[in-house]
Amino acid sequence: MSGRDDALPESYPIREAEEFHVAITQDVKQTLYGHLRPEYADREPEGSEYQPDRYEQGVIATLTRSTGDSRVTYIVEDVIPPETDDDVHIRDGSLKLSPAYRARAKDTIEHDPRKGIAYFHSHPGWSAYPSKPDLEADPMRLESDAEFLGADRPFGAGIIASRPRRETVEPEWSFRAYDFTAGTPPQRTEATAIRVLGASPIERVRDGPYLEKLSTAFSAQGPAGPGLGTGTVAHDSTLELWGERGQARLSGIRVAVVGCGGVGSLLAEQVARLGVGGAVFVDFDHLKEANLNRAYGASPEDARSNVRKAELARDIAEKAATAPGFQARAVHGSVVERGNDDYSALGALLDCDVILNAADPHWVQKVIDRLAYAHLIPVISGGTHLRVNEETDELASGARSTVETAGPGLACLHCLEAWKQGDRSSGVVRDRQPPRDRADNGGLYVQREPGEADDGSDELRDPSVVTTNGMVASLMMERFHALIVGTSTSTFAGRQIYRPSTGEMKWLTTDGNRRTRCKDDCEKARTVGLGDYVDLDTGEDPDLRVENPDAR
Repeated sequence: MSGRDDALPESYPIREAEEFHVAITQDVKQTLYGHLRPEYADREPEGSEYQPDRYEQGVIATLTRSTGDSRVTYIVEDVIPPETDDDVHIRDGSLKLSPAYRARAKDTIEHDPRKGIAYFHSHPGWSAYPSKPDLEADPMRLESDAEFLGADRPFGAGIIASRPRRETVEPEWSFRAYDFTAGTPPQRTEATAIRVLGASPIERVRDGPYLEKLSTAFSAQGPAGPGLGTGTVAHDSTLELWGERGQARLSGIRVAVVGCGGVGSLLAEQVARLGVGGAVFVDFDHLKEANLNRAYGASPEDARSNVRKAELARDIAEKAATAPGFQARAVHGSVVERGNDDYSALGALLDCDVILNAADPHWVQKVIDRLAYAHLIPVISGGTHLRVNEETDELASGARSTVETAGPGLACLHCLEAWKQGDRSSGVVRDRQPPRDRADNGGLYVQREPGEADDGSDELRDPSVVTTNGMVASLMMERFHALIVGTSTSTFAGRQIYRPSTGEMKWLTTDGNRRTRCKDDCEKARTVGLGDYVDLDTGEDPDLRVENPDAR
């Protein structure tokens, strides 16, 4: 799974990014706090006795990069702890890191070109704004590291203050990236949000949402920052449910909706009315008359005009939006496409905080599944697979609707059986082959008798009903509430399976227990936080080319 995926945007100087974030798992954040602010940590640091309000503390971390179309994220991938009292010490009133500690950090990543260096320290009794000595010392240290490791790696410096932000119980952060590729002096870019993702691997019940966006000393409004609004009159009923802090969290979220058909068009309306700050809609398909029984917000005129589904979803969201300054983007493309840059949608996903996947293909789910762990962007996926008993005309026992959530600390979509690696005939991920070569109904389209469930194209689709699509969209949004606002800390993990033939709702289980963690042999844990240098397994999307001949 190593190696940069060619479908990602070309790397560009961080100073050219419209947004700059830092992302970190809950576990790595707790490790940082353990070294710098133990009063906020769930574990005690090793080493000498800690005196939080007297001396600054320091630690070195490794960084990776995640490159979106307009947002660059530096991922704090790991912490390299000090080993002796001399590694981090105070001399002449200033924090010092020993040459041996810094050399060990560089040696750790020297042969891994994906990774760079970050220096973190605390500000006891101060805010997280960098002092003049900070702005002098950090680039000097990092410039030496860039000369040794190469200037094209990510480099940065962060501060965690002792004083919490007024709107949260978390301490204030700041983080600045330094770009040495343009020579000296280095270009400095301040992060406007810290994204913290996860259930911690520590086995304990964790209060609060799965995804949090923390403020920095340089926070921005809307999805560029953590969301700092307090809601409007339009949010009166939701404020009663989760309060101003919950509504502020929603205003700082940019959601990607992948697949803008029956489920995706419903999600477009729901996320916008909920009060998210922005949304990106991805689909390569056009609306057809046969879609009108399930395409929310679509009219016969839209079908006659052959409008793009992503643009229709964007228009629905813009009309329904309740968050001030809401911005929506339509991307007519595919998340698995890398042969034609004009149709590649991966970079748009990396500009987002959460992905709602309403696309059925196994290949799409595989790519998004890998992205969730490598780039620290959680995914909520949902879909319906309807089958009819031909003898009774009733729904078959195998008919089902499913909803899953994937991300670091949670079971991945593969371990939750949302997608399969291959079918018996090909051994490759299902629906990656051209439609004519697919076996055992393994792809996006289901082969039926001519005229059955015909979409007006040369291919035939699974049956789909607006009522089941609405249920799936609502279940996905319940998961979204839990992830972002923290309405529940026990329902966002695992796979829910609804059987419409019996009305039963069950959780996927292993040995009688609900599956919430990956299997022991799953590869996802080895890719968490590695960013751009994880191969997501993209390629030439045959379905994209069927629908868009100019992409060939």
